[in-house]
Amino acid sequence: MAFDECPPSLAERPYLEASLARTTRWLQRCAGAWSRGASSLFGIVQGGLHEDSAAATPRRSAVDLPGYALGGYSVGESPEAMHQSVAFSAPLLPPASRY
Repeated sequence: MAFDECPPSLAERPYLEASLARTTRWLQRCAGAWSRGASSLFGIVQGGLHEDSAAATPRRSAVDLPGYALGGYSVGESPEAMHQSVAFSAPLLPPASRY
């Protein structure tokens, strides 16, 4: 898993945007250091309950990886809110690459 920051589910928008930008930079650095033959690297789609941020995260990373994961859950939101957000975000994950 690429290094990421998992902001609280109720984080204010400026904090969330800074966190997502940081996570994207870290993903790009991880991808640059990754040895494709020896391991797999998964990116983490952050954004939590903010659908607009979660939807933008895969487009921001622009990194071809074997897989992605959803992040930003179980950090203070209700189970119902988490289930709704996961149902929205999961179809947005990029298709897994094959190495």
